[in-house]
Amino acid sequence: MTARVLCSDLELEFVVQPSDVTAVAGSTAALICRPPVSFPPANVTWYKDGASLRLSARPPSFPAEVDSSGDLRFDSVQLMDAGSYVCVAGNEFASRLRVSSSPATLTVLGTLCPHFIVRRDLVSIRSQWPSG
Repeated sequence: MTARVLCSDLELEFVVQPSDVTAVAGSTAALICRPPVSFPPANVTWYKDGASLRLSARPPSFPAEVDSSGDLRFDSVQLMDAGSYVCVAGNEFASRLRVSSSPATLTVLGTLCPHFIVRRDLVSIRSQWPSG
């Protein structure tokens, strides 16, 4: 019988640290993060303003995802997305070792805008503000 030993490794330096990004509300935006060299490959978790980012809690009309490289991508960035982001890398075998990137600020330019109703039989545009 032979035994096989695998060693896990997670370097401490990120290949690419995230940097500050400014985007216009409604446009695409990405925070780039290339985690440290790792065996097995590192898993990336993003934190916003100190809390774990819950992408599943986003409205379906404004999707965001962490891609296979570790980048955080917004299809339609919103004002609520503005904040300080940190990329954290770890791997399944080096569970006690996690490495955090430098923080990056996502600035979203724009204003809150009411929903617009456009009727073809009217020339003017009327805004509809939520009640309450």
